[in-house]
Amino acid sequence: RRPPRSTLSSSSAASDVYKRQVLKGDGSCSKYMVRLGTKTPEFNFEFEKNLKAIGLNPKTRYSEKWNRWDTRACSRLFAKWYKNLKIEDFRRILATREMKQEFIRGFYESEGTKYRIDKNGFRLGFSNTNRETMMLVQEILRDLGYNFNLGFEHSANRKDIFVLRNAKRSEVCRFIEEIHPVIKR
Repeated sequence: RRPPRSTLSSSSAASDVYKRQVLKGDGSCSKYMVRLGTKTPEFNFEFEKNLKAIGLNPKTRYSEKWNRWDTRACSRLFAKWYKNLKIEDFRRILATREMKQEFIRGFYESEGTKYRIDKNGFRLGFSNTNRETMMLVQEILRDLGYNFNLGFEHSANRKDIFVLRNAKRSEVCRFIEEIHPVIKR
């Protein structure tokens, strides 16, 4: 699938990949609007920058009512194209190491966390309710040389969650250095 003309004039294919992954995480895409709402302004401004790189005209504002930052951009053409993307399309689009890193950066900033396991170290984790997306993320992480295990957590009150956790503490620093997340968590 080819993106709409406005995205073809993108100055960076990597920023397009980043934006797509954010939408698979915390972001959303309706019939005509791309949107991200978080409590972290750096994340929203990075998302805004990447939307501008593909020719959209986003705005980021703080919402007192919801106590969060909202980034929005309107484009029916982009929304229609994005909603028709399949996992196979992502595999095809993610042809280079740089694009895979941007994809993982967007996913980490949406769905990732760095957590302390003891006084000597940290681990990384990702969570999402879509199994197919999590399997794709695990595949890409393996392509980049990271070992993440996919698990499942059942919840009586919410949707079931799929979780990726890294097995090696030594990978945390390398991940942060190579992926360059805006949000270190």
